[in-house]
Amino acid sequence: MKLLIKIKPEIPDNEWHILTQKQSKALTDFVTSFKHFDLEQTLTVKSNDKIYEIETNDIYNITIENGKLMIYTHDQQYTKNTRLYQIKEKLGTHFLQISKSEIINIHAIYHVSMKPNGTVKITFKNDTFTYSSRRYLKTIKECLQL
Repeated sequence: MKLLIKIKPEIPDNEWHILTQKQSKALTDFVTSFKHFDLEQTLTVKSNDKIYEIETNDIYNITIENGKLMIYTHDQQYTKNTRLYQIKEKLGTHFLQISKSEIINIHAIYHVSMKPNGTVKITFKNDTFTYSSRRYLKTIKECLQL
């Protein structure tokens, strides 16, 4: 593989060109990794009037509760002044929206169980749990390969 970089001021921001003879697994893997390059690795959050920087991989779930965005890790909870859709755009593909008001980290899942009413009970590694919305069932099944 040969890497050639040309700087051209006339190319619009955030536009990259990749030239290749044929599609390959290495190229697909590179593109997948590259898409996550610009995503947030940490988030600035608040807890008890203190500001913290937390790793996004440490997040278990993010919910809207009483109009506030709550971020839960293994043993802590934080708040952040932003909207759920805005934070979702900054997170990697291992975050999955399971309802209108909740996003989960699929790496934090301990197990899932299907309920008769069409929802999914999701239990996290810290023994807390949540339920999905039926509206998101298809997306959840695809993502978790159920």
